[in-house]
Amino acid sequence: MTLTPGIGTPDSSLTTPDIDLVCEKPICVKIIANVMIVSLSFVILNSLRLVNSLVIKLVHC
Repeated sequence: MTLTPGIGTPDSSLTTPDIDLVCEKPICVKIIANVMIVSLSFVILNSLRLVNSLVIKLVHC
């Protein structure tokens, strides 16, 4: 009897804001930002390589 209300109320009220705060600000944002930066840098590098190859082909032709 004491375990069910004790586990139900304080755990749910304590864990959810903690998880929300952790996922909102430091960890998830850093991971998402790193993934986005890496993917964007790869896309930019690939597009620059394609543009360079096209320019070289056009100049040589």
